[in-house]
Amino acid sequence: NGASIFWLLGHAGSGKSALAHTIAKQFHERNCLGSSFFFDASNAVTRRAEDLFSTIARNLAGLIPSYREALVDVIEKSADLSSTLSVRRQFEELILNPAHKAKYEGNILIVVDALDECGYNALREYREFLRILSPGPSEQPSLSELPPNFHFLLTSRPETDLEVAFTPSFGAQRCELWTIPDEEVEQDLRTYYRHRFEDFTVVPDLLHRFDSLLPNRDCIGTLTTKSECLFQWAFTTCEFLFQDDPVEDIVERFQSILESSQLKGLEDLYTKILEKVAGGKDSSRLPRFRAVLGRVLCVKEPLSVPDLIALRGLKEDATTTEFFVKRMGSVLSGVLSNSVIQVFHTSFRDFLFRPALRNETKRDETGNIYYINPVEQDAVLAEACLRVLNEQLAFNLCELKSSYTAHNSELVAQCKASLRSQGLGHLIYASIYWSDHLTKTAYNEELSSLLHTFVDCQFLYWLELLGAIGGIYVAVGAIRGMTEWATGNDDHLAEFGKDAGKFVSNFADVIARSPPHLYISALPLAPESSLVSQQYLPRFSHIIDVRSGKQKLWSPVDLVFGDRGDFQTKEVLSIAYSPDGTVLIAVTYNGLVWLWNPSTGQSIASFSETEASPACIVEISPDGRYFAVGSQRGDIVLRDFKTQALIWGPKSVGTQHIVCLRFSPNSETVWAGDKGGCLGAWEVRTGNNVVSVEELHSDDGRCLVISIDTTRLACAPIRQSLVLFHRDGGDTTWSDRRQITTFTDKVWALGFFPDGQGLVSGHDSGAVKIWDVESGDLLVDHSTAHTNQIYSLAFSSDGSFFVSSSFDQKIQLWDGSSGNPIGNGLSGFGEIHRSSAISADGKSVATAIGDGGIYLWDVAGMKESALLAAKSGTHGPYPSVIALSPDGKHLYAARSDHSICEYDTETGAEIGIVMRGHRSRIWHLSVSSDGTHLVSSSTDTTISIWDIPAQIQTHKSLTGHAREVGCATFSPNGTRLLSCSADTTLWIWDTATWEMIGAPLRGHNGIVTCAVFFEAGQRIISGSLDRTIRIWDAENRNQTGESLKLHTGGVTAMALTPQNNIIASADNTGVVHLWYPTSATSSLQRHHTIKHGTSRINSVSFSADGARLLCASSDHTICLWDVRTGKLIGRPFEGHSSLVQRVLFLHEERIISSSDDGTIRIWNI
Repeated sequence: NGASIFWLLGHAGSGKSALAHTIAKQFHERNCLGSSFFFDASNAVTRRAEDLFSTIARNLAGLIPSYREALVDVIEKSADLSSTLSVRRQFEELILNPAHKAKYEGNILIVVDALDECGYNALREYREFLRILSPGPSEQPSLSELPPNFHFLLTSRPETDLEVAFTPSFGAQRCELWTIPDEEVEQDLRTYYRHRFEDFTVVPDLLHRFDSLLPNRDCIGTLTTKSECLFQWAFTTCEFLFQDDPVEDIVERFQSILESSQLKGLEDLYTKILEKVAGGKDSSRLPRFRAVLGRVLCVKEPLSVPDLIALRGLKEDATTTEFFVKRMGSVLSGVLSNSVIQVFHTSFRDFLFRPALRNETKRDETGNIYYINPVEQDAVLAEACLRVLNEQLAFNLCELKSSYTAHNSELVAQCKASLRSQGLGHLIYASIYWSDHLTKTAYNEELSSLLHTFVDCQFLYWLELLGAIGGIYVAVGAIRGMTEWATGNDDHLAEFGKDAGKFVSNFADVIARSPPHLYISALPLAPESSLVSQQYLPRFSHIIDVRSGKQKLWSPVDLVFGDRGDFQTKEVLSIAYSPDGTVLIAVTYNGLVWLWNPSTGQSIASFSETEASPACIVEISPDGRYFAVGSQRGDIVLRDFKTQALIWGPKSVGTQHIVCLRFSPNSETVWAGDKGGCLGAWEVRTGNNVVSVEELHSDDGRCLVISIDTTRLACAPIRQSLVLFHRDGGDTTWSDRRQITTFTDKVWALGFFPDGQGLVSGHDSGAVKIWDVESGDLLVDHSTAHTNQIYSLAFSSDGSFFVSSSFDQKIQLWDGSSGNPIGNGLSGFGEIHRSSAISADGKSVATAIGDGGIYLWDVAGMKESALLAAKSGTHGPYPSVIALSPDGKHLYAARSDHSICEYDTETGAEIGIVMRGHRSRIWHLSVSSDGTHLVSSSTDTTISIWDIPAQIQTHKSLTGHAREVGCATFSPNGTRLLSCSADTTLWIWDTATWEMIGAPLRGHNGIVTCAVFFEAGQRIISGSLDRTIRIWDAENRNQTGESLKLHTGGVTAMALTPQNNIIASADNTGVVHLWYPTSATSSLQRHHTIKHGTSRINSVSFSADGARLLCASSDHTICLWDVRTGKLIGRPFEGHSSLVQRVLFLHEERIISSSDDGTIRIWNI
């Protein structure tokens, strides 16, 4: 019923690849070759499992038009597929789903050669790939799920992991080459030899001459016998015989093969060939041979002879490389052309990397005189690469003309071609791979000295070159490798490496977009403390001179990544670090479980539990072998950490959200508790329920935590009491129930210290309290570090510090010994961090926000920034949401401390008094048309009305909405106010009495994000994250007509032209639709569809004449559009370093914007 698989097995040299290439060629000629991929362990580009399915998808798209269309849809929705390391995601989304949507009736062959050479240095991806070959009980997608017209030819050596993957029950057709009778193979070999002799015409009648040298007069028969059924032996022998240099030695070469009676198998053949080139064990040529061949075999991707010469050791003559390479055409390809040099067959590399060889005659092992030590070669290559970088890097090597030109793929290709035309291909290689070779080499002073020259003189030129050739992101890993190599040996290099890593992390996107901005923007804008800036800034003139307000320290945020999107489905509910810190698992509101690489931000894998039981919490076992996932329906499952395969489950705990998971210290038991107070334990190995589920309490107990040793438990029923339980280690019963206290200040977060002796509670007011578990005494009570609800708590493994996140958008570090806050809370990102985790080594903190973003913080940087903020008295109340007075002279800004301030737009000065009243983030500001009133709507579910001249609140806050109020706008005549909320409703208010008019408007199924009055206030248009737009009658509050489904993403912003003739509606996928509202109830007429990008649009605004439209996006940019044509006017406005919340026209000639980077900017159009 699914795709068929033919698995061809054979030992090294038995002809697997020859068959694969031949069959691929034949099917290509018939136009039914879907794709072919040949793994090569010697090539960094073609040995990775994660490259396979992207290649196959690209080839299938070229063959099948309907497949290409399906693939385009997938890539538009999931742009991160191009960078994900998740082989499972690639197969499912790039291959499996498009294949079922495509219409193609013919047979499709996909050839994958040398499976055993896959996964050379990417074990996790290789294992994931094997599970796709043979899913077993793990519910993984597999090749067999493809349509039945898909056929796979797979080849490999007989290796254990592949044998396990291809279980007999899997159904792959299997062919073992070693089972084919020798006489059949010998017949094929005879045919092969005959063709090779016929094709060689340089020496006339050569076969007859060779026959005459043999007693049996049968040259082909003799060679066939010596081949011992190995095609690679036959191929190598022919290459050795028929090489052109020198032709006159061909008879001598033939006789050398004949005269070696012990010449059996590939190793003996390789030895005989190398004797001719490098000599025997006493030959003076051996060291030079090893140096040249070591370079050929140990480079990360094949290089040409000139590039190999450029990367030679200091003592090696320039002619040596060519001398040896040209004499090895029997085992190396490319020797007679200008192409790259690489081995014909993996067996030759294996032979040279093997210190001892098996002697079949003496039944023992002898030393391999041609042995090449890869570690020694890496040291040579590391030195050569650094020497090349130090000698040949220079300013603007690629001769870029302007910083105004966006650096696209075409320019990247031009830069690479330019460098290669200058004979600098080796410089490209050195720039990309120097650190790979360095990290495989022990620390030594020679390399350290070269590195000092590199970081002191060439570092920026290296970054510039990487930016030009599209490889700037390589720098992150390269610098990390150098830093780890130098740590403990060279303090200067290690410290520079740490700072350089920050420099690249902060400016990589800028350099990728325009390499010259490395000097123009990145260098001058780096913080005062930056070692890179201190060292290089004085060397450059005619660049930005930042005279005040320069950042003192790097941001403590190292990386931001995640599956970002709308706030309704992408919110991260739970995150957990693996014990070794190499994986971060996150669970999102829509039930997806993501595995991320926290070093790079790349996704490793993702999957979802059943739709009926979406995931909501995750916990990893202390031994790193398993992870448990709890669901929103009250059950848990256990999965294998390495494979994500389901081990057991689901097991029912209760009927409500799972809010607590905890493995025992020995990883043998997992505890789980739900929101309703039900708790039980299961054996990890079997899934048996070892502690029956019991109900600890019957109230809503979302806060439930278990200590690390699983002997203590704390919960907060209905959030207003704190209850502790205890059990002995071997006891299964929770006893000793103690209610410590009750609260009016609700509990939102709980956490035990690692030793189980202390308990921390986070409260609605922002208070953080620490309790003695034994006595129940309150030890610490801090009420000033946070100003709003505590969302999460996380503890370092040694208990030396913990972290809290709050609705006030701050992350606070706490000293674990004293319980005191460490400096000020860190803010400035305009986000509520809803979950947090700390790596086992205590060096990194991960926090997650509502749109799916995950922030990775450097703990040392956090402490430094927090203490500096406390010392300088900066608490960071920064503006985020803005509104303008009708005359444009006054700007009102909502700040991160929930206050509102007023600015003079001409001078930028803050004027008047600060208006305070909200308890949580302010989402929207609106000014009445007469400029007398300001309305603010907030996460605290209220709407506040402010008298602008008096700058005081004129009426008690409007209440009624059940969740945050995202928008509140006045009607054109100012007599009514319209509010929309995350509770899915819209309310209309009378501005004379500030009472609600009638019942709420109901109909949306998701958060209502925006709404406007039109037709003189008689109608209302609203947009929601449920992806619909609805039209309402403002008088009777009924929906008119059907919901409009213009958008494929959640609607996030809306605006109406002052002429009331065009609506702009925007969504969280970066699309803006311009349409005519008068046609909305009949046949909808669209004016234009604008594609701003792929990120959420947060704000849209029309000019006074309705001719231009502004869009503010989460991708940090602002775009100005021509409404008539739908075309972009000029270039995007770039400069904000975080998402842009609002953008407005200021007197039509200027633009004013606010961002979560804490700044308000005014731009000249």
